[in-house]
Amino acid sequence: MSTLADCRFLFCVQEELYAVYRQVLQFACHLRYTKSKSRYWSVLALKAEILDLGNRNDKESRTETAIKEGTALKPMETNRLILRGPCTADAQSIMEIRNSEFVLRYNAMCPYSLERTAQQLERDRESMLVLERKEDGKVIGAVFASADGLRYQVNACDLAYYLAEEESRKGYMSEALTALIDQLFADGAEVVSARSFRENTASRALLQKLGFAYEGCLRKAVRGYQEMVYDDCFYSITKEEYKGRKKDV
Repeated sequence: MSTLADCRFLFCVQEELYAVYRQVLQFACHLRYTKSKSRYWSVLALKAEILDLGNRNDKESRTETAIKEGTALKPMETNRLILRGPCTADAQSIMEIRNSEFVLRYNAMCPYSLERTAQQLERDRESMLVLERKEDGKVIGAVFASADGLRYQVNACDLAYYLAEEESRKGYMSEALTALIDQLFADGAEVVSARSFRENTASRALLQKLGFAYEGCLRKAVRGYQEMVYDDCFYSITKEEYKGRKKDV
């Protein structure tokens, strides 16, 4: 591997292979629930369940439980923002934000083309909300909520988020996440979790501000963009903690 471009290419290939792997697991889960006798597919299906990739018609996913039978996160509004599902017209704005050095350096992602971004928006439409500023209609970031794969038989949601660099430190992400967390707990989540690289001090400070408890750190957990190896810090807040926090405000 001689150049940074080679590193980026291999990282993108790895991401594509993982997507194929997830599809195989989903198929295995389908075979298991249609009473396949194959031990091989049953083993893969068990892994699929651990990753929460089972067919939604066969079992209720933890994401659905947290979002209360909806197939997508509910749109909502805050004082300054509209949080809504993604559409094709968002692809250009999301691509520019997502491909920025500001976002990539603390996320295990590779840059996307406009076409690939549009495809990803379609795949993420059930777990993603675009942040649109009311003042001018500008798309400034996105938030995500999906099943927490590290917890078992618990209604748990895992958050992810990113914001345009020029809109950082203005309180937008705190505003958006507060609204999203409110909705997740109202819809039945028992705990909401999030992860942040140790070096991403702004993101970790945001989670602490929102009342998340630090659970621990997985050292040398992720090899991300530009071949950097990061420690991954884990945070969570329970429904009881969140209710107590709301009472104190």
